[in-house]
Amino acid sequence: MQDSPAALVIRREGTSRMGFLDKAKDLLVQNADKVETAIDKAGEFVDEKTQHKYSDTIQKVQEEAKKAANPDAKGDQQN
Repeated sequence: MQDSPAALVIRREGTSRMGFLDKAKDLLVQNADKVETAIDKAGEFVDEKTQHKYSDTIQKVQEEAKKAANPDAKGDQQN
């Protein structure tokens, strides 16, 4: 039995999305240092704009963002 045209479109879209996500993950891994720098700068910006009222929360979010950006990293970050 042949696949319907809709099934073929879904299969193609799923493949292209997966390819896109794979490429995005590769870019993250290749540029981990730049991503971490961007996360730090964004956190500092938000911390200043909120007049340091949420520093603890911002720091926690930065740590989680770094973990999400580089889940294979080993170091002083806890899982």
